[in-house]
Amino acid sequence: YSSFAWAAVRSKYFTIAIKENEPPLSKSFSTALNENTGNPGFAIDSFTQDAKASWQQSFVLYAGPADANILNTY
Repeated sequence: YSSFAWAAVRSKYFTIAIKENEPPLSKSFSTALNENTGNPGFAIDSFTQDAKASWQQSFVLYAGPADANILNTY
């Protein structure tokens, strides 16, 4: 596994994207679809070589329209 710069899940109209800030700790990314609602989602697993009782991670998260130009017509 290696770290990633960003990950996203997109439906027809909406997008959820996440970008890990430095230093990268995330090692795996998986997507899922809620069988009851049809909503997309994802999970991120983290790992660090420097074992500690706790560590801190920060992310930039975008949740909104997949195409902002569509909203311009409203």
